[in-house]
Amino acid sequence: MEQTLNTPVRLSRKEKYRRKTNGTYHPIVWFLIVGTAVTRVASFMSLPFLAIHLSDDLRLNSFTIGIILGMSGLTGAIGGFIGGYLSDRWGRRPIMLIAFAAWTGVFFGFWFADKPFHFLILNGLNGLCRAFFEPTSQALMADVSRPEQRLRIFNLRYVAINVGMVVGPVIGSYLYYLVSTQVFLYTGVVYAIYLFFLFRISSRYRRDTTKGGGERIRFSECLGVIRRDQALGCFVLAGILFFTVYAQIDSSLPIFLAQLEKGQLYPVLLAINAGIVVLFQYFVSRWTEKKSILTSLLVGSCFVILGFFSFAAGEEASTFITGIVFITFGEILIFPVSSLFIDRLADDRLRGTYYGANQFSQMGLFLGPLVGGWLLEVVGGRNLWWLMVLITLYIIWFYALGYRKYARKKGYNLVDVIRRVLVDLRMVSLLKSAAKSVPLLTLIVLSVLLSYRLIEDRLEAPPRTQTVQIQITPEANLFEIGKQLESKQLIHNYILFPIYSTSYSLFKQVYIQPGVYQIPREMGLEEIMYTLSRGTYQVVIPEGATVSDIATILSYYGVQREEFLRAANGKDYPFDFVQQIPDDRPYRLEGYLQPGKYEFRVDATAKEIVETMLYRFDQMLDEETRGKLKKGNLSIDQWVIVSSLIEQIEPHPSNRPYVARLMYDRLNRGQKLGIWSLPQPYSRIKRYYTSLYPGLPPGPINNPGKDALKSAINPADK
Repeated sequence: MEQTLNTPVRLSRKEKYRRKTNGTYHPIVWFLIVGTAVTRVASFMSLPFLAIHLSDDLRLNSFTIGIILGMSGLTGAIGGFIGGYLSDRWGRRPIMLIAFAAWTGVFFGFWFADKPFHFLILNGLNGLCRAFFEPTSQALMADVSRPEQRLRIFNLRYVAINVGMVVGPVIGSYLYYLVSTQVFLYTGVVYAIYLFFLFRISSRYRRDTTKGGGERIRFSECLGVIRRDQALGCFVLAGILFFTVYAQIDSSLPIFLAQLEKGQLYPVLLAINAGIVVLFQYFVSRWTEKKSILTSLLVGSCFVILGFFSFAAGEEASTFITGIVFITFGEILIFPVSSLFIDRLADDRLRGTYYGANQFSQMGLFLGPLVGGWLLEVVGGRNLWWLMVLITLYIIWFYALGYRKYARKKGYNLVDVIRRVLVDLRMVSLLKSAAKSVPLLTLIVLSVLLSYRLIEDRLEAPPRTQTVQIQITPEANLFEIGKQLESKQLIHNYILFPIYSTSYSLFKQVYIQPGVYQIPREMGLEEIMYTLSRGTYQVVIPEGATVSDIATILSYYGVQREEFLRAANGKDYPFDFVQQIPDDRPYRLEGYLQPGKYEFRVDATAKEIVETMLYRFDQMLDEETRGKLKKGNLSIDQWVIVSSLIEQIEPHPSNRPYVARLMYDRLNRGQKLGIWSLPQPYSRIKRYYTSLYPGLPPGPINNPGKDALKSAINPADK
């Protein structure tokens, strides 16, 4: 479907023998592939240490270093199109030789440079020379090979690049710390040697290496073709987005790992990336040879999505290793197949121009670090990975759109394209089976839904009169949870609860979490299940804390302060003592919010929290306590006020019964209690000054604990 035939290269008998002894590829192909590995080893043993040199030796700031390093990506993206056009007009050989000679000079220049401006210009030339040489060399490899060979050739070239990425930094890390910037001189020497052999072999095969220069091609013609080729435009847009996403591996990932204090993991991830490419590229290429271009691009993009999804899923080393494995398989599929797609799109006369236009994709290498660094600061690492997943979905869309336009130009309709992808992925039979099973699946789904609703109706319990507490331990099974819910009158039949809970988890994708839950009286069954799936948090309310103090404590757990203060002034609570509390107080329920350790639902409202604390106070008001209050001629409110005063002035529990006796004696004699230390806001309210006025203040001044409450009801004997 996608194969297009080029005019075969005519070979002499001697040349045919050489081809046979060197394999099925033209000797130039082998020379360029091996040369790619050698030159990448040389460049990667020096360029990765450029940033260290700029920082340590020239003392440049991060922004300036980023501009210098990003210049190669910018000039490479722009220069590739021009280099490709010139190779179509003047031939591959002169452009390759001139570009590589200049590239060699760039590395010698790095050795002599000593000013930031020098490095800026040199790195810009580095990107420009690479953009001239690499598309031209790719076009030359396509010129001297048959269409069915090109995917494997591009795969071999990609393996050679990764060999350089593995070996180069290892050699460079030794040389740089041994000879410092002299490592650029060594790279220049290697490039000069390769230039010599490139000149020799291109002279030997001059007829093949002058392809592309056979007729005069105007620059305006190239621009017109590229402007009208919508498939290429979509593909370049997809490439820019892909390189933007892929650049995060080199820019944002090491920073994010450093933030997690896992910086030592980054070299391991790079080693895994390169190792997988070297080990599995051959097997992946054999698979892609039998599939359509679109299938490989879609599968590769899905692998990239899985990789960034894994990055976002957690902070363990295993998630990052899994992610880099997925992303590596994605790049193994995408990079070589991308070159093949450009080859399919290209006119033979403009092959260099097409390969050069594809260099615009590398604009993503310039944009990626800038965008990724900004997003890392603004949204954080995990959200950055989710955004990369979203961008990759757009990449898939541009790939599919570009391929559709290409297929339409070749005379294939959308149905043919989709069918080919489905055949490649062996999904045709699966879809047929799924279509046959639709009636049965529909019947099963309807049955499950009806059963779910029937069980829910059977489980629903009548409304309750007060809040109940449920404690779910990590070891509890669904039957045990159901029994507890039935004992609290939250459901009718615990036997049905496991079935309902399993169905609820399946439909809603939520699961019951351990914890202590307060279930309000108005909450229905579905709300209860949702509540039990949210989890809880624990908070300690200290004895003697005021309502204002409690509001501040809870605000750290997400409870709005103003909402809590409104709840602490409410009346709508199912406890008889609440209705007896006077209204003319700063906080109506001050004194009645029992301190202690609580466990609240994550989504508990302020009113539910207040009701839980009132419920704990109500538990202290048993028959024995009410009897003692009646015997001592104390109201509940007076008891709480005295307890709050004891809590305020006496920290030692053993002394509190004597303080209580002293207070009651003074009250009986009509004397002033003489308490000067009052918390906010009561220290600002004159009528609470017991040093000025006899008797009890108008209300409690804090929320007393159990010891203070017991002392107030059990004062020491006279």
